[in-house]
Amino acid sequence: MGMWVLAIGGSGGDLAERAAALAAATGTSVYEAQRQLISRGPRVLATHGDRGAAERAAEAIAAAGFTPIVLDDTACRLARFEVRAFALEGRTFKVTDRRGASVQLPFAEIAVLVRGVRTIGPDDREPFLEVHGAATPVLTLCERHLQYDGLHLERQPTAAANFARLVARLRGQAPQASYDERLNTRAGQLQVLGERLTPEADLEIATLLLARTLQRMRPAA
Repeated sequence: MGMWVLAIGGSGGDLAERAAALAAATGTSVYEAQRQLISRGPRVLATHGDRGAAERAAEAIAAAGFTPIVLDDTACRLARFEVRAFALEGRTFKVTDRRGASVQLPFAEIAVLVRGVRTIGPDDREPFLEVHGAATPVLTLCERHLQYDGLHLERQPTAAANFARLVARLRGQAPQASYDERLNTRAGQLQVLGERLTPEADLEIATLLLARTLQRMRPAA
């Protein structure tokens, strides 16, 4: 059974006033609302078993002056392209996955870069970067799963150094893209996922929430 995630975007203004409004809209205490608003957002507020309930809750939050975000948990996990190899050619970022499928994304169309660290074992974590563009799936680049031949003469002796170099190259080629690295820490991940979800199981939701919020904050072209 699917899950619908309800979150709010970035917050600002008087905390007491906003907490009172959020408490009234969600039927919670002012204290709990303050806890939800203390971070800069986005933040997961609730999860629902059906879309209708999530959308009704979102309407109440919007009427109270907040910016709601509703995400389909299943879609969050499927809308990703796991990159294996890449090329930085001209004005385009070209990538392929393990099966040989390919995607081409012009650097000028990269909207958001989300950097973080994911848990892949009891005592093992791996850095990743997600590349968000308007007309492509989310490109997921994981430090140890990439082939770094696309760096050519810039290739470094370790995966960590290669990954850092690739991130720097993408930021340089797409200066218009919003960049966020708060998911590098567990504390940052928990700030986004709130008290309902966990980084171990739901990190894809955190990255997509950040990307949606940052895209809304970008100035119109």
